[in-house]
Amino acid sequence: MNNENQIETKNNKGRMNIFLFSLLMLVVFVATFYLIHIYFSSAIYANIISNIFTEEIIFEAILALLAFIILLFWNNSYVFTQKREKFISTLKYGFFHLIISFLFLISNINVFMDNLPGVFNIALYTLLIGLYEEFLLRGWLLNEFLERYGNTKKGVWISIITSGVIFGLVHFINISTSGFANTFTQVFNAISIGITLGFIYYKTKNIWTVVFLHAFWDFTLFLGYLAPITEVSSNLSSLSPISIILSILLALSQLIILIPFIKNIDEEVKKSKLVKYSIFAVIAYFVLLSLIGISSNDFENEIYKIDNISIKEYAILEDNYESYDLIEENIIVDEDGNDTRNTFSFSLSKENNSLVLKNNSTNDMILFDCETLIDYSLYEFENYYILSYVEVDNSGNNILKYNYLYKSELSNDKDYMNNIKDSMKSYLISDYGNLCIIHDKKTQNDYLSVKTRNYGYFVLVDDNHVAILNRD
Repeated sequence: MNNENQIETKNNKGRMNIFLFSLLMLVVFVATFYLIHIYFSSAIYANIISNIFTEEIIFEAILALLAFIILLFWNNSYVFTQKREKFISTLKYGFFHLIISFLFLISNINVFMDNLPGVFNIALYTLLIGLYEEFLLRGWLLNEFLERYGNTKKGVWISIITSGVIFGLVHFINISTSGFANTFTQVFNAISIGITLGFIYYKTKNIWTVVFLHAFWDFTLFLGYLAPITEVSSNLSSLSPISIILSILLALSQLIILIPFIKNIDEEVKKSKLVKYSIFAVIAYFVLLSLIGISSNDFENEIYKIDNISIKEYAILEDNYESYDLIEENIIVDEDGNDTRNTFSFSLSKENNSLVLKNNSTNDMILFDCETLIDYSLYEFENYYILSYVEVDNSGNNILKYNYLYKSELSNDKDYMNNIKDSMKSYLISDYGNLCIIHDKKTQNDYLSVKTRNYGYFVLVDDNHVAILNRD
């Protein structure tokens, strides 16, 4: 039995209501995502060698295997062998994605020699993303819609657009870490990509084409994670209304390449038309991208560049305490030789999602309101303490906040604690993680640092200098 007959046989069977099926699709996608993350992460991730995206590779491999099983269980195994066109010839439908991907690849080419293991991990990670999402969204979901609505022009449009919208809506699961504005633009961009890849899959019936285009696109974008020389600022960024509008227009520019398909979905599209509209889309893409860049970099505050700090021999002090205690005693000797002893006792702890600094002598306390608190600490240095925490705010920014508590300036006055809160220093960092101390064995210097998943260590050198640890 050939592939077309397989589809016809399936069409003659009773099928689940399309709305119930769509709901089932969303439930399966979101539930498996969270269940695998919750029940596998602690058991597997804790026993692996840490490198960029290592955890995510394991996570996506499990999801890709699950998508493969779903296709087999749903009798959609024809997806793996069905081809309306050969792979090489189908790439003409992805001219836009290929041109943009190659341009991003060229812009990040310098990272290849600097971090080959990281490049390999990103390649594997994005391949697994392509396999999982294309198996599930195009191989399974889109075909289920096509089997219900048929291959009429109306049926194809409904199937491709609906499956693309569902693909985009699934990205709302990122709202807990990215904030509403960032998540909204992610969803809209995912919808446009989902619709575009849906058309390409329908025209080619080659699942490997959309897997490759999806994976290659993500690969060239994710290479940016290997280049931690970026900008940080005491001015916290968030998406402005104009940035949201431009991001939406950016997504719409991708849909320009669908123009050749609009007249007749079954009409053969000439290669010249695909190239023509892809070039239009690329121009629109970069014009809008430059406008977004201009609008998002319009900061009033001074911006600092992250560079590297080189430490050949170092030790790392990490902790995971529920609370921190500061106990200090100052002795002041007056002109007559009389001693005055002042005792200071503070504690730092977490209550719900708020950070609490309490004066144990006066029972006064202040709250540091955090959107998503990642880690907090109260580290002691020679002449001062550093109170610090890492959070992800409602716009998806990763933020390091800290302040100095100088031993000579400690006070039991309530205004002292309020001043600590009001004068907290804030820095954007490219990734969140746990706080730690890096000790330079040669210089005997200690640095407050953030141990991230993808960049290594962000090191606070001084108030105007945040660096990436260069581990020689």
